Amino acid sequence: TVTLTVTASNLLGCSDTTQLTVNVNPLPNAGSDTTLVCIGNSVPKSLELSASPLGGVYTQFGPNVALINGNTVSELLPGNTYNFVYTINGCSDTIVVTIGQCVLGSIGDYVFKDKNNDGLQDGGDAPVQGVKLNLYAAANGTKTGPILASDTTDAAGKYLFDSLSAGNYIVEIDQTTLPDTCQISAKKDVNANANDMTDSDFDPTSGLSQVVTLNPTVLDDNSTLADSLATNNLTVDAALVNKSTDKIDLALDKSVDKKLAMLGDTVAYTIRVYNEGQVLATGVQVSDTLAASLQFVSSNGAYSPVTKVWMVGSVAPGDTVSIVIKARVIAAGVTFNTAQISKVNEQDVDSTPGDNAEGEDDLDRECLTVPILVCRGQGQGVQLTVPAQYTGVVWFRKAAGGQPEQVATDNIYVASETELGTYEYSFTSASGSCPADGCCPTIIVVEDCCPAQVCVPFTVTKKKK
Repeated sequence: TVTLTVTASNLLGCSDTTQLTVNVNPLPNAGSDTTLVCIGNSVPKSLELSASPLGGVYTQFGPNVALINGNTVSELLPGNTYNFVYTINGCSDTIVVTIGQCVLGSIGDYVFKDKNNDGLQDGGDAPVQGVKLNLYAAANGTKTGPILASDTTDAAGKYLFDSLSAGNYIVEIDQTTLPDTCQISAKKDVNANANDMTDSDFDPTSGLSQVVTLNPTVLDDNSTLADSLATNNLTVDAALVNKSTDKIDLALDKSVDKKLAMLGDTVAYTIRVYNEGQVLATGVQVSDTLAASLQFVSSNGAYSPVTKVWMVGSVAPGDTVSIVIKARVIAAGVTFNTAQISKVNEQDVDSTPGDNAEGEDDLDRECLTVPILVCRGQGQGVQLTVPAQYTGVVWFRKAAGGQPEQVATDNIYVASETELGTYEYSFTSASGSCPADGCCPTIIVVEDCCPAQVCVPFTVTKKKK
């Protein structure tokens, strides 16, 4: 409230004075202009407005109409702009509210019967209905966390995961929902460099697609193919083929680059898998658990020292695949190391993967010897052990320059040597396959070990002559 004194006068010198009281209302503040942005997969549809002073009324103007309830406006639509007017005591102020848009992406798209088994969508290939697919988040090249969404192919063989925000994803085929006569084609990504729209993108063993990265953006006439794929990747297809009724014929061979090693040496094991049959072998895996006396160093293939499995994949008829696994020797004695084909999608004519059956051609074993040092006079016994698959074991002892002599018949024998020299212990068995070049002997070397250093106190005295 402001009080004003007003004086009026005329040309004759007459004047009069009066006082006026004026009530001045402050200018209202409707609030700051606001833009609502995408949170998760949606933009908020309502907003609480904040005006001062309190007690006024919000109205609106413009083509876009929202619902006003006190200070709350709702039914706000993405992409629209709203103009609100706040009025109090005959004065007003305006605020503009802009509603952003969530740009979301999608992943699809097609499961088909690949009649000519070329891994590509051709004329004559038919859609497959009823196949269930699961969507996962991806991390470190594989699926992680729970299933984000599931879909089942329709009569056109189509599936779709939509309303996806930016991120890395993997699609998984639930192989239990494939037709009984079908399996995923082994011909994956045969056309990836030319046209990923028409090839098959799923691994025949795991049923997983490659990692699909989405970074959705608003598409327009200037958008590139990369923009389109980063927004809607509808190229993740699956080719199905008939299950083979023919049997495969895989064989495995294992070798080591040295049969006699010393502590700290690095040895290299080579494993080879042969397809001796006429049918493609798929989903091949080889298990190879390194002995406790070996420490994994490296491999030149898809071998995991954690799972102890080499993921071979597919082996064509007549082909051979190989891997070299290097390990460091960390303990003396004889080390036996076994590799075997542990898994394959098809049935083998003469072996069963992962059954640990001696004599089958999908299992092979190698051994190496690391001499054991024994100190003479310390009463050390060396326990010699042969794996349980060897039965009817007979032990032989041979001193340097001598002939082998039978000393025991058991899988475990304790050797006690007291004289200087090198001694070789070998065995024979009634069953259990040694490597092609024979089982490795245990070599015991008896030496005179250096005694521990002894400190002898003494006193030096300087005498004056």
